[in-house]
Amino acid sequence: TFYTFTDNFGIEDAYYFPVTSINTVGTFNITVYATDAAGNRTELPVTITTTAPPPTDTTPPVIVGSDTITRELGQVNNDAQLANQFNITDDFTQPSAIVKTISGTRSYTEPGTYNLTLTATDVAGNIATKQFTFIINPLVIDNEPPLIVSDLIISIVVGDFTDRQEILDFYTTVTDNVALSSVLLVGDINFNVVGDYQLQIIATDTSQNQTTRNILIRIKDEVILGNYNPLTDLLSGIFGGALSMIFTIGTINVLGLRLLDAMGVIILGAVLLFVYKAIKGGS
Repeated sequence: TFYTFTDNFGIEDAYYFPVTSINTVGTFNITVYATDAAGNRTELPVTITTTAPPPTDTTPPVIVGSDTITRELGQVNNDAQLANQFNITDDFTQPSAIVKTISGTRSYTEPGTYNLTLTATDVAGNIATKQFTFIINPLVIDNEPPLIVSDLIISIVVGDFTDRQEILDFYTTVTDNVALSSVLLVGDINFNVVGDYQLQIIATDTSQNQTTRNILIRIKDEVILGNYNPLTDLLSGIFGGALSMIFTIGTINVLGLRLLDAMGVIILGAVLLFVYKAIKGGS
């Protein structure tokens, strides 16, 4: 059955040797002979390789997916699209060859809740089923843009921030009645250079509604106090440096004024720091 024999006067006999069973797994070398009515003979060496048949497929497909599928009207329009909401695999059958059917009362054009069954059949006839609920919600028409909440002027110290997302995370709140798609801070800015930068916050939702808010980011010099005492600087400027200050735990002596109240020390320090900043032109 594997060869075709032809002759101008007809084939008298055809056979192969040695005789080999193709039901045996292995590789075999044989010779095929053909003889015509005049006794002319032709021979052909042949190598035959037989392999074991594939195992019998008795395992049904595997269906993985949610017990409840919720979509807006128009997102799923037919059985094939609904079946594709599930991941279906099989040990022997390619996913594209698995037959998928949906059963149960349903309408893809009417919002509602439908109890359905998905059936998956592989090429060997093994069947798997999954019951699920399909919910179609009315189409939501979203015409409402996002809401951006932030200061119009944002003051930061040079080097405190390194990218725009940090500014958005720290200084802005953006919300939407449905869902946000993106929030961007647009405009030129160098976080390492002191100056005023005009930028825009642009918020877009999933319906492409958009809100824009203009802000100014003011980058200022870093204020380094370290161990520097503003009171010493202020009074030294007045008295030519002839100032002696004695600090002890819980007490402070300033020009003969002795403060025993710890709260008084804190208040005095706050007032003097405010005066110091005012003199230096800080904020």
